[in-house]
Amino acid sequence: DTKKYPLVIFLNGKFESAQYGNLNVMLPIGPPKFMADSLRFAFDTGSKRQEMIVICPQSDNGYKSASDINKTIDYMLAKYRVDASRIYMTAISSGAGSLLSYVTAKQENADRLAAIVPMSAVQLSSEEVANLKFIANTNLPTWIFCGTNDPLLNNNKGYADAINGYKSGLAKFNTYSGAHNNWNKMFSPSNEYYTPNIYQWMLQFQN
Repeated sequence: DTKKYPLVIFLNGKFESAQYGNLNVMLPIGPPKFMADSLRFAFDTGSKRQEMIVICPQSDNGYKSASDINKTIDYMLAKYRVDASRIYMTAISSGAGSLLSYVTAKQENADRLAAIVPMSAVQLSSEEVANLKFIANTNLPTWIFCGTNDPLLNNNKGYADAINGYKSGLAKFNTYSGAHNNWNKMFSPSNEYYTPNIYQWMLQFQN
């Protein structure tokens, strides 16, 4: 079979990292939860059914370096039938900070991705905020979520505003009820909460 598949990489937060336990600590939140519930990441997109490869590489301490993320992408491209034009990333908290740090570290990093969905990202450095221009330069669709009671709310809205300042409408921003948690409804592969859900939304884009 020569068919290739879109890839979604999920980056966990601090409390789902290896310092808090084995892979089981990842199961309550995000794609790992829905994998454990035996839900498939396959969606009707136009005239065809689109299946996705979804991976959840556990971090050591809640953060992934740009180098580690590139190694993960390179490994998946080498070992699996991944469509290099449809690599997506989503993440929570410190993982979302890692995602934004990755795409602001080098223009080439942003160029590798087709769409990103960071949720409740931790605070970025001033240099990283300035380099959100890399997202605009590569026309990388971005959907940011943050809780209405999250102390990081203004930061995350600011990231979306900064991206849109470089390219209007490129970044979406949504709030959800609660503080620094309650992410699961955004990660649901159903359309119970969002139509399109984040996976259907990502599948619209390729680079």
